[in-house]
Amino acid sequence: MKNNLTQVIICLAIISTIFSCKKDAINAKKELVIEANYDTTNYQSNIAELLPYSKSFDELVTELKRGRTNGVKLDGDKLAKFLTDQNGVTVYTNINLYNVDFLMDFEKGWLKKASIASGNTFNPDSSNGLGGTYGGYLFTDKGHESEQMAEKNLFGSYFSKMAIQLLVINEPTLKTLDQAMFYIGLTPQFKNSGAAKHGAYADRYMANYIARRDKNDGTGYYSQIKYNFLKLQAALKAGSDYNKERDEARNAIKDILEKATFATVINYCHASISNMSQTEMTEAQKAATLHAMAECAGFATGWVDMSRKTMSFEKSIQLLDLLQSKPDALGNPLLFISDRVNQVSKINQIISLVQTEFKFTNEEIADFKKNWVNEQNR
Repeated sequence: MKNNLTQVIICLAIISTIFSCKKDAINAKKELVIEANYDTTNYQSNIAELLPYSKSFDELVTELKRGRTNGVKLDGDKLAKFLTDQNGVTVYTNINLYNVDFLMDFEKGWLKKASIASGNTFNPDSSNGLGGTYGGYLFTDKGHESEQMAEKNLFGSYFSKMAIQLLVINEPTLKTLDQAMFYIGLTPQFKNSGAAKHGAYADRYMANYIARRDKNDGTGYYSQIKYNFLKLQAALKAGSDYNKERDEARNAIKDILEKATFATVINYCHASISNMSQTEMTEAQKAATLHAMAECAGFATGWVDMSRKTMSFEKSIQLLDLLQSKPDALGNPLLFISDRVNQVSKINQIISLVQTEFKFTNEEIADFKKNWVNEQNR
């Protein structure tokens, strides 16, 4: 009798184990299937409402570039209008609030400074108090290039900010995923190149610079952001069981945007050091240096007050101080021409600060010297 009872208990235990295993097998989450290609079914309709905004930005940049031509006078009010009332939309209300005055202040915003400098000619060795054209660019009297300070600022304070808002601050949807892709400047074809030969599929805005930092070996920033857009789309389609994968992907996209931005700052720092290390700088080298440092400052300023970023506000301000573009003082980029030894030291401090903040390896720092799209003729 005792043996029979024991056998019954053992049988019941076995049956319970079998049913438990079957239940676990039924409830086990399948691995997320990530497609090789992005689903573009609703892409065009999802981004249609954004087209007037990007058009207004493009028109602003085109107008600013007119100031590079000797004798062309820019109208500050017209420049501001591209962000306030153009193509039936208002861009500036979506710009990170911290950056609005830097761009649009009626007395000291970058658009106003571009209009003041335009129409004049300029020599960095003997400032005329107004600024003007020099070496193919338009500079303020202190050597800031307003065009780049505005354009690259907006890559962060508008385009990247909107992508992060849609993907990270808000809960993403398939529609806002398409829109975030558009804001970054990617296309669903993921060309990994901003070259004109790719036509409508060429990368624009920040995506163009993400491509430049990517060696096309499958591990770089562009490959990573492509993978995470595909992963995020798959997770959103698969439903709430895949929220972990969703969150991994959207946070990875945010991190790549910030890292690629500051990797590009390092790229322009390297270029400037090369020019500034010449025994005698040519006009072209002086102009290229001021241009490159304005790009650095524009990119960096756009991220100063970004939500969910890695670099602290304090480190961002320290970086801008080294770039001669601290918001409350602005500084004097002409020192990059007249005080080269000390300024090269400061630019090396910029590289060191950024490397420490993002834990870039020495190999990565060296790789950032190159525009890999040009190097590989992609």
